[in-house]
Amino acid sequence: MQLLTFHKPEGIRRVGGPAVRWLDSAEGDVMKMGIGNYRRKSQDEEQWRVIEEEEERKKERKKEEEDMYFMVNNLYNLWPKQICTTERSK
Repeated sequence: MQLLTFHKPEGIRRVGGPAVRWLDSAEGDVMKMGIGNYRRKSQDEEQWRVIEEEEERKKERKKEEEDMYFMVNNLYNLWPKQICTTERSK
């Protein structure tokens, strides 16, 4: 919810087009998270808390995956080149 509260609308306005409203930006963020019927769900405090916890777990898993990729990539780059390449016989 903090993301929705303090997030400033991004993007540019077309010449003569409407400015991006805060609500439009917030709805876009919720849709990116894949939360359908968010207005109804946000009225139920317990259900909204579950949604927030799931999103937090997704962020943590994504961070862990990125960290693991970074570690594996660094190990591969530090590994001696002669071990990484295999020579064909004959």
